[in-house]
Amino acid sequence: SRDPSALMVGGFNRGTGVLDVVEALIKKRLPDKIISDIIELQREYKCNVWGVEAVQFQEFLRTELVKRSAALGVPVPAVGITPHTDKLLRIESLQPHMANQLIRLHPSQKTLIDQLRHFPKADHDDGPDTLHMLWMIALTRSGGMAYEGAKKTEDNSRFGGRGAW
Repeated sequence: SRDPSALMVGGFNRGTGVLDVVEALIKKRLPDKIISDIIELQREYKCNVWGVEAVQFQEFLRTELVKRSAALGVPVPAVGITPHTDKLLRIESLQPHMANQLIRLHPSQKTLIDQLRHFPKADHDDGPDTLHMLWMIALTRSGGMAYEGAKKTEDNSRFGGRGAW
């Protein structure tokens, strides 16, 4: 059976160093659905960068995402990310930042919260692994970018998330 995929959008405040996880969409999807969901999230939030793990099939997925999104007029700024440390250590490194309220989740993000709460014994760790990538992107790629607020659509239910709060 297919592992879930985790798609996340975060808002990072450079002044306070706080990352708010705006969307945490974790579910089983086919590759075409992953691509279309990312394009819709990009259309909605106009993210500065998307990180895609540059291993195995994900690298093909990233290049396909870039091609398809550009053809649709919603270019996704996707970069490949190659993990260099042990996954267990990466995910455990989030704990102090979460305890210090530098990474904030919304109570509606139940799948992510459950995966974090039960880590490393949870059935899946896609959410925590993606959260670590989001945190690293926020810390390393947020400097010098002008802030432009995303325009929230009225239809907040499309992805099952609650959007910005």
